[in-house]
Amino acid sequence: MTQSNEIVSLAERRSAAAADSPDAPPIAVLKFGHSVFQTPDDVTRVANEIYRHVREGWRVVAVMSAIGGETGDLLRLAEDLEETPNPEHLPKLLRVGEYKAAALTALALSRIGVAAVLADPQDFGLTAEGDLLDANLASVDAAWLKARLSEVGVVVAPGFLAYDEKGRLAALGRGGTDLTAVFLAEELEADRVRLLKDVDGVYQADPKAEGESPGRFATTSWDICVEVGGAVVQPKAVTEAKERGQTLEVASYGREDATLVGDLDTTFHIAAAPPRLKVALLGLGAVGRGVYEHLIKHPEYFEIVNVLVRSPKKYQGVIAHKDRLTSDAASVGTSGADLVVELIGGLTDARDHVIDALKRGADVVSANKTLVAYHYPELVEAAGAAASLRYSAAVAGGIPVIEEIDRSAGKRPIRKIEALLNGTCNFILGKLEEGGSLDAAVKTAQDKGFAEADPSADVDGRDAAEKLAILARHAFGVSVPMDEVAAESLRTLKDGAVADAVRRGKAVKQIARCEKNDDGLSLAVRLEEVDAASPFAKAKAEAGCAKIYYEDGGVVTLTGKGAGRWPTSEAVFADIMDVWRKKAMSGDAGG
Repeated sequence: MTQSNEIVSLAERRSAAAADSPDAPPIAVLKFGHSVFQTPDDVTRVANEIYRHVREGWRVVAVMSAIGGETGDLLRLAEDLEETPNPEHLPKLLRVGEYKAAALTALALSRIGVAAVLADPQDFGLTAEGDLLDANLASVDAAWLKARLSEVGVVVAPGFLAYDEKGRLAALGRGGTDLTAVFLAEELEADRVRLLKDVDGVYQADPKAEGESPGRFATTSWDICVEVGGAVVQPKAVTEAKERGQTLEVASYGREDATLVGDLDTTFHIAAAPPRLKVALLGLGAVGRGVYEHLIKHPEYFEIVNVLVRSPKKYQGVIAHKDRLTSDAASVGTSGADLVVELIGGLTDARDHVIDALKRGADVVSANKTLVAYHYPELVEAAGAAASLRYSAAVAGGIPVIEEIDRSAGKRPIRKIEALLNGTCNFILGKLEEGGSLDAAVKTAQDKGFAEADPSADVDGRDAAEKLAILARHAFGVSVPMDEVAAESLRTLKDGAVADAVRRGKAVKQIARCEKNDDGLSLAVRLEEVDAASPFAKAKAEAGCAKIYYEDGGVVTLTGKGAGRWPTSEAVFADIMDVWRKKAMSGDAGG
């Protein structure tokens, strides 16, 4: 037996899986057990994990167990009525818990702007045979699932149930959800199947028991997993995996590492203590509050040491960390923060805080597109080799455009980018389609929390221009002066022009475009009529859309919510978790 501390990142695994077919993202089957989904509040963690995979370029099938304890509660209800419940009725009762977990997950994904199909096992033809309370899986309509994944990207489904040849609902018995995940992964030819648990892998013995900490496997065989890990991964699923030659990943929420179970030698992981990062949060606006709520759900990963706001009294009854509220800007530098999350916006104050943090060696996460667009070289210089700057939320809210572009760097040259980069502007244009005035549409956007008190950056196209400049830097490696990016204002639209376009089968959209040509790059933000069938026209309300055209002829289209508290805060928190994982992989436990 050997030891190993090598961890292959999710992005690296995705790149390896996608190498042969770059326009067909690889498939990941993620199973969420009741030990992970212990209460309804844990649905945000589940959505975090799914979004993490989506932004790394995976198509995802999320297989859901019932929320912790609910299946047992339902079973006890049935047994109170009948000592041996009718096997044709009981599965229909037990599905209540499974469907609740799946539906909550789909709703949580919708809130953060991730499109998902909520599927019943009957939708994708999942069939079973044998005992109605301990059935085995027989077949699935893999083509249906692949089609939904191609259209939407995420399918969420309950995993404990299937239908037999008579159309009766059958339960899959102990470990049934693990079994479904393994079965679907094989039938879909998925590139990974990851079983999410409340422990970070398979151990030689119970790691929560008193006494000396047992070893955790980095890799092991199916047989050893059945022998020592039966309480974590049910033998029924491991046996299925062995019969199909399927390698399993057993992991916990948010972690990069996992125990790999398959036709593998046994090696042990050299575990470092998970880092607990000290975080300074700058700003408690709509996005700041969303990020704060994410952080407090993960006290094992983060300690909030500073919350900088203009008026601390305003938030005394709003957040739990009242003693961390301050208006003293100097306190950010003396708080000992390992990570500074900048959400105050603007240039002057934000620039000073971010530059100071980076020079001190603190990592920085920001959603400030203006700061990045105007001061990127200065920020990179301040970061040096000691700190990192992440800002995926600065462009298109929760749509992972930067991540898609960065995956192509040095491997697949980009020819052109077309995008709806301003969800607020798209919302306003949607209201204009209904025939209202620009002023009324802007007021509605402000009331919904999409537009600022001064909406000119959105309305006049400057916000989209700044985001386009950031994408140009990532796609083409050049810095574009902001005064060279042309932007057309919504104020130039004639009254009724947007509604008239709809009557003619068109839609008016704010299109940001960056394209290679003989003279270099051309960048512009224009108001254009597009066909109603185009993905840009189909992006409604605060939604966004990006199309990336590659020189090899491939095209990748990304959609999602481009504005709003939860899509943007989800992207910010995803960057925060990336910082945490980097620390975890390096063994740096923070302060």
